[in-house]
Amino acid sequence: MPRQTANSKQQTANSKQQTANSKQQTANSKQQTANSKQQTANSKQQTANNEQKTNTNFPDGHTSCLFSE
Repeated sequence: MPRQTANSKQQTANSKQQTANSKQQTANSKQQTANSKQQTANSKQQTANNEQKTNTNFPDGHTSCLFSE
């Protein structure tokens, strides 16, 4: 009987550890999602910055002068 009790307690401890691991994995996944969204936002901001530079140099949107008059 004492051995079964020890085994049962170990199984309970293992189950609690697995639950904790699962919660940590969920938290990690959420953090990765947040990081990905931030990277997307950063990329969009960089694109907007690049477009702003282009528009500053050439308000009509052209990036080079093809003709000279």
